Amino acid sequence: MLDGVVADHTGDMLEPYADMPGVTNLRTVDYEKIEASVLEADSQGIKCCLTAEGDAAIRQAVSMIEKCRLQQGNHLIRHSISDLEYPHPDDLTRMGENEIFAEVYAQILLLNPSYEEAYMSAVAGKQNESRFYNYKSMLEANVPITIGTDLPLFLTSVPDSLYAASHRLFPDGSPAGGWYPDQGMSPSEVLKAWTINGAKHCYMEEVTGTLEAGKYADIAVFDRDLLNASADDIRDAQVILTIMGGKVTYNHSWNEG
Repeated sequence: MLDGVVADHTGDMLEPYADMPGVTNLRTVDYEKIEASVLEADSQGIKCCLTAEGDAAIRQAVSMIEKCRLQQGNHLIRHSISDLEYPHPDDLTRMGENEIFAEVYAQILLLNPSYEEAYMSAVAGKQNESRFYNYKSMLEANVPITIGTDLPLFLTSVPDSLYAASHRLFPDGSPAGGWYPDQGMSPSEVLKAWTINGAKHCYMEEVTGTLEAGKYADIAVFDRDLLNASADDIRDAQVILTIMGGKVTYNHSWNEG
């Protein structure tokens, strides 16, 4: 973990906070110590996940992994950066060039009750608000995206992920039309992030992540088409059938019986 979070001004920023002039971080980060640990782990073939929130911390994280690539020359280790709350576009380009995975929390908007109560504009300025959680820019930079929940921050929910990351809405349904919807992920990209991209990140794409003959048959069936469900409808979606290892482990009809 490199920095804190932008909301409480402990995320490390390239420019001062809009609501705290002259301050780029309330908590010092020892980047040299972290980099030494990352380089050592990489030399031993150990995959690293660096948690970074502010654009300055994300830049440092990318540079650490980039240095691993240059010094070790090992492109087989699938390092990642998680959270990525407020990345700079230049560093997303570098992530794509260095094949660095992005581990994001697609449900993160749901921490804010409404757009009106969200903190992003206040801390970074209205002109920079669209840089938060800009998944579209990650995809355009060829950054492989995986989705997690930082459990227990969120319980895993594919419908909630689609509501927040594709429809770009807060829990109360605001704002009208979505919050910078052009920076969201399409429903199909959200499902890829939950499935095949996660499998690739864990070196398991040959055995799981897609529905193919010979792979583990872990399947969740919902009661509606998640790819085409409306924002009003999607959060009510329920799992009606699960299959794990080729065996039915849950069937909604069992409960009805």
